[in-house]
Amino acid sequence: MQHYDDAVARLYRATELYAQFVLRRRDIYTADISEDTLSQLPEAHRKRLESKQDAKGKLAIGLFESYELLSGLNEPIGQVWERYKAQVNDVIQYRNLSWLAHGFEPVSREQYVKFHTVLTEFISQCDEADPHFRKNKLRLDTYPDLPNTVCFMD
Repeated sequence: MQHYDDAVARLYRATELYAQFVLRRRDIYTADISEDTLSQLPEAHRKRLESKQDAKGKLAIGLFESYELLSGLNEPIGQVWERYKAQVNDVIQYRNLSWLAHGFEPVSREQYVKFHTVLTEFISQCDEADPHFRKNKLRLDTYPDLPNTVCFMD
């Protein structure tokens, strides 16, 4: 339907939600990261996150920091993140500059294709790495209500 801004916003949120589901398995909520969670992290990860606390000491994190947290906790998905974070960070700029996020730049078809390719490849690799998803045979490409190819209506 050529609603590339909308598609990018939805895929971004789905990728963020993926990390949130994995963190919830450990009783970690991205809207309020506890001191106990921070104490489990290596010093570099802990200090970076502590610097993001608000004046009341509350820490809420988004997509990037959620995957960084998974990496710091040595979760299998965090290890995938380490391989993909530069690529993900590059394509996330399309979303960030979009009028549905922080900017005024419409997402082009080419940007959407690149965004979709990188994020779905990343999530597929996360599915492969995560023992829970492997055990239950849940994968991005096996969800019956999701398209497994990019199609365009011209």
